[in-house]
Amino acid sequence: MLKRTKIDPGGSRRMCVLWMMLALLLIAVSGPGLFGQADTGAIAGTVTDATGAVIPGATVTAISTDNGLKLSGVSNGTGEFTILAVPRQL
Repeated sequence: MLKRTKIDPGGSRRMCVLWMMLALLLIAVSGPGLFGQADTGAIAGTVTDATGAVIPGATVTAISTDNGLKLSGVSNGTGEFTILAVPRQL
């Protein structure tokens, strides 16, 4: 005698929903990393004198020897400076 098995009519639908949820989860997790690429960087540091004392208000300039581009920053009260939006090939 053959045994009859019931076919679950909603089974394939549940699998489809499960795969869709998994795909959405993977997109949500990997999405922010896709936009993390940038073509600029930054230069940061601390300006000090020969004795190691910090120098506030010092102007720091990065100059490209290829094209003469100059980018500057000024050190703060603790001697720290940051030059933002430095092209990849300064």
